[in-house]
Amino acid sequence: MAGAVRLLVVATIATAVAAAPVRAGPEAVGTRGSWLALVQGGDESRIVLMRPDGSRRRVLVPAEFGVQSPAWRPDARAIAFVSSRRGNPGIFLADVDDGRVERLVARGTTGRGDPAFSGDGRFIAYTRSFRGSDILVARADGSSPRVLFRDGRENTEPTWAPDGTRIAFVRNTRVAVVSVRSRRARLLSPGDEWARSPAWAPNGRSIAFVRTPVNSDRGRLAVMRPDGRGLRNLAPHLQDVVDLAWSPDSRWLVFTRRVSPDSELFRLRLSDGVVRKVTRNSISDYDAAWGPPR
Repeated sequence: MAGAVRLLVVATIATAVAAAPVRAGPEAVGTRGSWLALVQGGDESRIVLMRPDGSRRRVLVPAEFGVQSPAWRPDARAIAFVSSRRGNPGIFLADVDDGRVERLVARGTTGRGDPAFSGDGRFIAYTRSFRGSDILVARADGSSPRVLFRDGRENTEPTWAPDGTRIAFVRNTRVAVVSVRSRRARLLSPGDEWARSPAWAPNGRSIAFVRTPVNSDRGRLAVMRPDGRGLRNLAPHLQDVVDLAWSPDSRWLVFTRRVSPDSELFRLRLSDGVVRKVTRNSISDYDAAWGPPR
């Protein structure tokens, strides 16, 4: 979801929602050595790293205004994120080992957001707010930006196909996919509901996203093939989902649930629907990105 909307959804949590079944167990095969990067807090937020089971937590980016949208670089050595430090939102890069932060994409006069690296690490997609929101693609160092998609509406949350040929994103309120080469786009998700937080599976076989009724925040986990077919709900008893991300092996989804008085992270194993709680604290945890093993 776009940064401002994501923060608004988390900040306005006011009612308790029943928790899904939670089971304990060993770490999933294929996630060993990987880390989650997530946002903690509200307007003043920070980026925290932890193992997928919630252990070994440490702060990567200290609390400041408007921190959101962490995105792993494919080499797992750095994380791009959005910050409103000293003005409009811009995109920055934090070194995972020493926490050193540098500017990656200048904020401009209207702000930048939603960073996403291509699978080969050569490019970065992001959004630019200008009479709506445009999807841009640049080299991984932020140079040579070009507009990939613009239609004067809200186009947000780009996510790359693993082969780098297409990008899925939210076009106004629906999931769409655009060719990086031809720039032609088409809608995928149904028009009688809203969609947010699309994520292309690392194995390339499906796109997961959060689907909600129109004018509702009752988010459900959904998945479909990259051509829009085979749409189905995952864990249909969950209707309080905010955002999601894939594990590197495409076997798990990590997602945020609104659990009063804040929000917490959970994991869903696709093979059997097992849900495991990841975070348990008194601060909002959300916007997780699941990095490659390092």
